[in-house]
Amino acid sequence: MEFNPLEELGLIENKQFIGTCRGLVTNNDNAYQLCESFVPDGDRLFSIVSRYDDIQSYVFNRENYKAGDTLKLVLPFLCAYGATDSSILKFSRDRLDLVQGAAKTMRYLNSLMPSFIITNAYEHHMMAVCDEIDFPFSNVYCTQMQMDSVEVDDLEKKEIRDLAEEISAMPVPEIPAAAVGLSDFSSRDQATITRLDEIFWDYMLTMDVHELVGSVNPIGGNEKAYSVLDVRRKTMIDLDETMYVGGGITDFQAMDLVRDSGGLSVSFNGNAYAVRESNVAVMAPHAVVVSVLAAAFYNGGLEAVYDLVDAWDRESLEKTDFPDRYLLKEMLHVFPEELPPVIRVDRHNVDDVAFRSELYRMKLYGRGGDLT
Repeated sequence: MEFNPLEELGLIENKQFIGTCRGLVTNNDNAYQLCESFVPDGDRLFSIVSRYDDIQSYVFNRENYKAGDTLKLVLPFLCAYGATDSSILKFSRDRLDLVQGAAKTMRYLNSLMPSFIITNAYEHHMMAVCDEIDFPFSNVYCTQMQMDSVEVDDLEKKEIRDLAEEISAMPVPEIPAAAVGLSDFSSRDQATITRLDEIFWDYMLTMDVHELVGSVNPIGGNEKAYSVLDVRRKTMIDLDETMYVGGGITDFQAMDLVRDSGGLSVSFNGNAYAVRESNVAVMAPHAVVVSVLAAAFYNGGLEAVYDLVDAWDRESLEKTDFPDRYLLKEMLHVFPEELPPVIRVDRHNVDDVAFRSELYRMKLYGRGGDLT
């Protein structure tokens, strides 16, 4: 059994919080924004590579490939157009876009119980985030990457820039319903997918920059679930005493793990994947709602959260015996007219809630933003 110094002192933590970054803490799609800034037509390049990522992971179920590997596939192009560790860190700091109330919420959560962030974002972005919100970087699981670790000569950079131009000119593949193989795609999209296979799994394997690609392991869906288990190992707090807040396609495995273990799984402005693995779905522009749910969970567990959500209207909340009246008043002040939707998810309403949450998420992010 591991030694727990808190237990020896009689200070036993019995609840913990784990959350994603994008959507809960920041609005940034950092990798997309990096490509958009450093690479000509980088927004389109990222969209094509991201769709290719979806095809590889969710249609073909390619061996040794996982959702979120977009973050490693775009690295050669960032490198070829001059991105460095210092410039990526500076860009991340300059472009940081926090969710309303996120800094205060994360400080509150971290003072209330052990709190962690699990995200697929590059570590440069998370360093900027932690500095801004005063959150311990040691409690962050993210994609580790060192752009300066590989030297690429000018000739190779030119070849990569030519490939970037070629990819940016490609059509974005459309994924047919029930597609399971290459033959299910249109002839145009088959050609695009085949050419991308050649670029990433043939041509680039011979380049020096592949050393950089091969060294990066994005925190995708499986890794987020593994990270939850690692948090459990470190804190010795069981998953039925864990609150997880997610919103994207890479969160659903971790959310499913926590929910099925008896913990609280919250979809915060989530897509359908996140909603379907949640106990509670929130659609709100301000993070203070998460603080309120966390206070209820910390003081009364899952059932206390259900009681709160089942009476989610202004009159009921003003009368409820809430453990932190100041926090509750703050939320009611943030939403003076109408409270944001906070819904207990079950098998009867999950389709409707997922649809509503998807629409709200699209209104917030436009592109949808599956990689969270």
